[in-house]
Amino acid sequence: MKKNPATRAIAIAGLGLAIEAGAMNTFDDATGHLTLHTVTVDGVIHSNVAARIDAYSVLDERAGMPGPTSFDPGSGVLRLGSVHYDGNTYTNVTVRVDDYALQHATERAPAPCRALAPPKNVVIEVSTAADLVAAVSEANSAGGNRTIALADGVYELSAPLLVSAPDITVRGASGDRDAVIIHGAGMTGGVMHVFLVRGSRFTVADLSLGGVANHGIQIQGEHEAHEPTVHNVRFADTGEQMLKVSYNRNDMSKGSNRGVVQCSLFEYTAGVGPQYYIGGIDAHNAADWIVRNNTFRAIRSPESRLAEHAIHFWSASRNTLVERNIIVDSDRGIGFGLGNRSHLGGTIRNNMVYTTRDVGIGLESSSGTRVVNNSVYTVNYPNAIEYRFSATENAFIANNLTRGAIARRDDATATLASNHTSATEADFEDPTNGNLRLATPIASVIDQALALPDVRDDIDGTPRPQGSAPDIGAHEWSGR
Repeated sequence: MKKNPATRAIAIAGLGLAIEAGAMNTFDDATGHLTLHTVTVDGVIHSNVAARIDAYSVLDERAGMPGPTSFDPGSGVLRLGSVHYDGNTYTNVTVRVDDYALQHATERAPAPCRALAPPKNVVIEVSTAADLVAAVSEANSAGGNRTIALADGVYELSAPLLVSAPDITVRGASGDRDAVIIHGAGMTGGVMHVFLVRGSRFTVADLSLGGVANHGIQIQGEHEAHEPTVHNVRFADTGEQMLKVSYNRNDMSKGSNRGVVQCSLFEYTAGVGPQYYIGGIDAHNAADWIVRNNTFRAIRSPESRLAEHAIHFWSASRNTLVERNIIVDSDRGIGFGLGNRSHLGGTIRNNMVYTTRDVGIGLESSSGTRVVNNSVYTVNYPNAIEYRFSATENAFIANNLTRGAIARRDDATATLASNHTSATEADFEDPTNGNLRLATPIASVIDQALALPDVRDDIDGTPRPQGSAPDIGAHEWSGR
């Protein structure tokens, strides 16, 4: 085992890992991918977790019976009871990890959005649209592993940017997403996308994009574009869904896995979209994605037909984690599955959702999904949360604070516990602007939730509980 020179990940401070001793963990030195059979994150056990380790050194290897396995984030020392590497099994391996990222949807990140780490690969600096087009072409031709840093300014495209090589990053150099704008010819113009992505581990950060006829970003799962990261990006005014994860319905063996969308804004600046066939994130056959700490505004149709959800994972998507998002003034909020196009597993937690025409959170043919500690305010529609169709089974819906019913439809099955469905406008600080934090303590909400091992904080990162038990909803009352 040797040091991997690649540096592609973001260090996550304070993440505690304890790995089952003797389990079959595997490591691929070429990619830095570490697969953990069983991992405990903050006391919660998860299986088949994927991590990417980009800077490490092996400190020790000893034969014999596998010993205890642990990770010390202070020293960066990872002790593996056993690891399968390059066709061989090693026991009691000690590794110092300098740069790593947990890629499965089991990560518990801090609520504040932090800047990405500085690039460690080849950086190409650009300041014009022509420079940008040339830099993407150069990065593709070089086989990837490039960062394209954009100076503040406006970059007008005449065609989409095709990203075909792996490990390409496009980011604003200043870190101010409002100062770097990439756009096409408008929602009715001839530029379909800003980015069309076929390469894995694409990262886009610290910029604004939009003004295109179809999607701001299309991740092509049919080309197995895995592990994209969208960080601190403003999406605005696209003709269709803002972030699309596409697939080939005739080849379901291929999809996009382990994407992360965080700290970003999705909005229509006119307060309404151009047609009904729009949405925020629309993902098909996507596995193990994380969507967190984002805001969605005015994902609304101008027609009688509804817009798609602000966040929608369906068509055999699975194990999606959607947490700490704010959805404002949109037709529909968060959807797992649609009709018979399924979703499997996953968690929807600590979100604030304000919808104006339809359901806030909807499960359709979504089996084994957890909907916990959300605050949902729905107007012009009776149900805040729905679970539908017989393929929705073993769902768990608990600790949700809603204005609107939690409704079973079409033979779905779920366990419901400790939900409060009679919230009023006065209970929240500013519901029409998506602020569903409690305005005052409510006796039937405060300290009334079930203590759940996968809900240890609230939308703001406030630890739960603050009292004798956790609070119902996305906001844990702490005296404000």
